[in-house]
Amino acid sequence: MQYLQLRPGLELAIRESLYWEHILVRNPNREHPLELDFCLSGERILPEIGYVGSSQTLLYGSGFCPQGTAEQFANQCLVRVNIHMEPRLLQTFVGSDSQGLPDGLAPLIRSTSEPLFCCADTTTPAMQLVLQQIMHCPYQGAMKRLYLESKVMELIALRLGQFLEASGGQKRSPSLRADDVERIYRAKEILLQNLTDPPYLATLARRVALNEHKLKVGFRELFDTTVFGYLHTQRMERAKQLLEAGSMTIIAIAQTVGYANRSHFAAAFRKWFGANPMAYLGTSSRKGGLSVAVRDLIFGSRGGRERKRRAFSVSPELGTKRSRYGP
Repeated sequence: MQYLQLRPGLELAIRESLYWEHILVRNPNREHPLELDFCLSGERILPEIGYVGSSQTLLYGSGFCPQGTAEQFANQCLVRVNIHMEPRLLQTFVGSDSQGLPDGLAPLIRSTSEPLFCCADTTTPAMQLVLQQIMHCPYQGAMKRLYLESKVMELIALRLGQFLEASGGQKRSPSLRADDVERIYRAKEILLQNLTDPPYLATLARRVALNEHKLKVGFRELFDTTVFGYLHTQRMERAKQLLEAGSMTIIAIAQTVGYANRSHFAAAFRKWFGANPMAYLGTSSRKGGLSVAVRDLIFGSRGGRERKRRAFSVSPELGTKRSRYGP
């Protein structure tokens, strides 16, 4: 785990855990801090939220968290970025001693005798960009701290803005009815389930009972990106997860995320992450961006081959069709 106190009351932690077996983690009754939890890869089940997958973000208010059991799944690398903030600091940023917090943010600060507030939402493309900048910070020393603090503040603003909008604290365009929103979220899930061979836009719209215009406009309104933009983001994030897992070749990963041509995949990956797939892995390893166990799987070490064989004994089916939304 990489941990950094950015200022009094504001902490950043980057956690990477490789699980070989399905485990249960029993948490006691405890006081919980104000926390933003961004999941970059991996899946888990939390007692206060339920299922949490990659590209999801959790928002916890301060307060009392009852005991419960979390589940971590086998054969996966769980990568999370956590931000802890003292309530007084949030008060300083968005409120004042005389006025307090805006009404929409009031549930985030509770006493230790009150149950905490928590909710989950989708990590937007804007958040994902900032998260990648944090994971691949180009600075060292004092400049690193300054850079990371600025990125953490940007993430906090993006996440709280998302929370306020979702809770009605900010106005949303009246163009979407409740059933429209439900259908657009269903369209998003269909894309996530079909990264290898996604449906045409017209087919996707028919499957969720919307016209193409409503789907495109609504998608941008809800997720701040186009349908293609969202699909491309998820493909790149999934490719990164598979690379870091070390269980598949680059060609297989390209096919899994919908690229029939390795060169097209490498070009897209380079444009998104700033490096070719293998160069990206080498940079992450040298900077400590990958855990020792993950580096062993990717680059090999004593016992690494055997651990890789045990952890990844089943390969996913690979599709080879060209995408309807891009190369």
